[in-house]
Amino acid sequence: MGVQKKEKGMWGETVACDYLVREGYTIVDRNWRAGHCELDVVARRGDAAHVVEVKTRRDSVFNSVNELVRPSQQRSLLDAADAYAKSHGWVKAIQVDLLVVIEGEGAPHVEYFPEAIQPGF
Repeated sequence: MGVQKKEKGMWGETVACDYLVREGYTIVDRNWRAGHCELDVVARRGDAAHVVEVKTRRDSVFNSVNELVRPSQQRSLLDAADAYAKSHGWVKAIQVDLLVVIEGEGAPHVEYFPEAIQPGF
């Protein structure tokens, strides 16, 4: 991954965390690894863990979650979310969300899709 792409991703994750905190979540982990899969952000609200996959884009045009997160990556995220839940005793429920940070002039725009990635796709 090039430096510019990595920096853009880190910027997007920071924007995502700021948004989640404003919405009442607590950020408990960033870039948590399970095998080859990395969870961008893990946020907490009550006893629920929200694994948040962050995508940073220049525009808001996309048709589906599959367009942003390949099915193979979705499976990996679900497996990593399961590993996270098993290794953190506070987790009573876990879900995988998608948060899209859209660059633009001025402040970035955020689109948040709770439970966007689910088993059985």
